[in-house]
Amino acid sequence: MSRERILDAAIERIAGDGIDGVRIARIAMDAGVSTALVHYHFRTREVLLAETLDYAFDQLVAEAYLTR
Repeated sequence: MSRERILDAAIERIAGDGIDGVRIARIAMDAGVSTALVHYHFRTREVLLAETLDYAFDQLVAEAYLTR
C-alpha cells in the first residue's frame, strides 16, 4: 500500500516539477511517509524514478484496455 502511494506521489511530482526537479524528500512528504520508507522500497532516486515511469506506463496500458 505505501509503495503504491509513493509511486502515485512520484508521478504527480514528476508531472509538476519535471523529472530533474524531483526530490525524494518531497515525494515522501506528498505520500505521507518518511524518507526512510521511500529508501526501504527504492534503493536510490534513480531506481524510484525508473520504477515510477514503469508504473505509470502500466497504469496507462491498463486504462487503455479498460476503455475499449
